[in-house]
Amino acid sequence: MKRTFAIAAFTFVLALGGSAHAQDKNACIRALDRAQQLQGDLKLSAARAEYVTCTSTSCPAAIREDCARLLVDVENAMPSVVLAAVDEAGIDVGDVRASIDGAPPIALDGRATSLDPGTHVIRFEKKGEPPVSVNVVARQGEKNRRIAATFKKKPVEAPKAGEGELRRPAPIVPIILAGVGAVALGTALVMRLSIDSEVDRLRESCAPSCSAADRDALSSQLAVANVTFGVGLVALAAAATTWVLTAR
Repeated sequence: MKRTFAIAAFTFVLALGGSAHAQDKNACIRALDRAQQLQGDLKLSAARAEYVTCTSTSCPAAIREDCARLLVDVENAMPSVVLAAVDEAGIDVGDVRASIDGAPPIALDGRATSLDPGTHVIRFEKKGEPPVSVNVVARQGEKNRRIAATFKKKPVEAPKAGEGELRRPAPIVPIILAGVGAVALGTALVMRLSIDSEVDRLRESCAPSCSAADRDALSSQLAVANVTFGVGLVALAAAATTWVLTAR
């Protein structure tokens, strides 16, 4: 009796496993079909997402291989742009965000952004400035195309009579210290982002048995980033202090 029940239970579990496997296989096939249709319609962003789905380890090996191969084709075909904002002299302008075709705005961090082939509208926004819109035709296979918006400088008003004689010159030392602090903090931020990326890479590739060399290199980078961050804070504090003292 007990043996009969055990055999029946085992058979039921196998049936469930076979059903789940069939469902996974069907889902993988549907993802592959959708991806190929989207790729044919040049909706490459959506096609890429579907190909990523069917490269899952839950999919049969033959389907994974097809999806991985076609995913590379889509990646190569997708155009990409690097967004920038400059003034009339061609100098980079900070604190600018951009949105593509009405999507949520993104910061201009120098990284490339992938697009579907076709016409797009990129809107650049800076606080206190009128937005700048740029129409772009993204060409299939075109990579890292630079798209820059130009923000015009505000005209400088001439000082009123006698105003220039009363105005003190801007203190140089606080400005230099503030610049050093800003550069140090920016460098520390970039280094920290790089360290976070390296941590993710090690976690995926070798954790928890990464080599001592990898761990030491990561520790050294973290120490340098912390020191750079400290230098930035000290420089900004010194800039504030000297500004107050020279303004008296």
